[in-house]
Amino acid sequence: MKDLDAEGMTQIIVTHHMRFARNASDYIVFMDGGEIVELADGDILFESPQNKRTKDFLRHLTEDVA
Repeated sequence: MKDLDAEGMTQIIVTHHMRFARNASDYIVFMDGGEIVELADGDILFESPQNKRTKDFLRHLTEDVA
């Protein structure tokens, strides 16, 4: 993946590992029920999600960690 990135290759990665997603991406697409509900810069999505479903999902993750 790093080699492809260094070559400027666009990649689409599907993961449920949010830390990896945030660190490895320029943009994140959040999907719910097969529908795209939010597309944002990775940092922006995690710091200030706009969609209620995205907010609920991220809040649930932080509750599980606490």
